[in-house]
Amino acid sequence: MKTMFNRLKAETPNFFKKVRAIGVVATTIGTGIMGMQESMPPYAVSIAPHLLFCGIAIAGVAQFTAKNPENLQ
Repeated sequence: MKTMFNRLKAETPNFFKKVRAIGVVATTIGTGIMGMQESMPPYAVSIAPHLLFCGIAIAGVAQFTAKNPENLQ
């Protein structure tokens, strides 16, 4: 458990910062589509839950990466 919190606090590599931002954008788009279901086409509404899940998963994995994982103990 302590290692997990240390990973969250550790510095994230630049590549994964960009990946995390992409995940946040996907989550935001999915949330926006879910909020406007009545005015959106049906194919967009069917894609929204997938955007939410993938965005959250991508951002979560990217946040747990660390530049120097050897120094986390």
